[in-house]
Amino acid sequence: RNGMVTFDSIQSTGELLHLCSQLGTIVKHRDADEVGLTRIVKRCDLQPTDGYQAFTSFHLTLHTDGSSTLDPATLVILWCAQPAEEGGISLFVDGKQIYQVLEREYPHVLQALTAPNSALFAGSEAPLYSSVFSILADGTICLRFRYDSLGYYAAPVCSALPTFLALLDQHTISFTLQKHQGYILQNGRWLHGRTA
Repeated sequence: RNGMVTFDSIQSTGELLHLCSQLGTIVKHRDADEVGLTRIVKRCDLQPTDGYQAFTSFHLTLHTDGSSTLDPATLVILWCAQPAEEGGISLFVDGKQIYQVLEREYPHVLQALTAPNSALFAGSEAPLYSSVFSILADGTICLRFRYDSLGYYAAPVCSALPTFLALLDQHTISFTLQKHQGYILQNGRWLHGRTA
């Protein structure tokens, strides 16, 4: 109902893959292994590079997974095999809640964020022109966002971003995943990230 579920009953990557296969086709991330799992670990061979912050010990800003792909995965599943010794707190914002606040209190900001082709998301073979909030043919509202050097925004969106970012800060929820805990979220609704 709310686009997110947490779980704590998965004990192995085999069980995780079984759960994922019950939910649909596994969409392989750019950095996934042969079975479709992407291991989020600090990689010493990587410098902090655009699109690779997840593999560092740095803060990972709130984002949509696959923001630069035409059809991002519907669900994102994260399972904690081993929690960080410190930090690494999971961060989330419900895009539906943000949309409703914008619609009610900041309609001019929402207008900028829904303008077609007002955002460019790089990071894939071909950049994708879209908007922060898109209304699909069936009336579904989708959120697509990243706030790093691979997200480019038209001038009206740039003017709206301070209000949008302030709302993200105000409505961020957080929790620490313990060993074998995880979450499933609707990728077109929830933004997710983590602390350093």
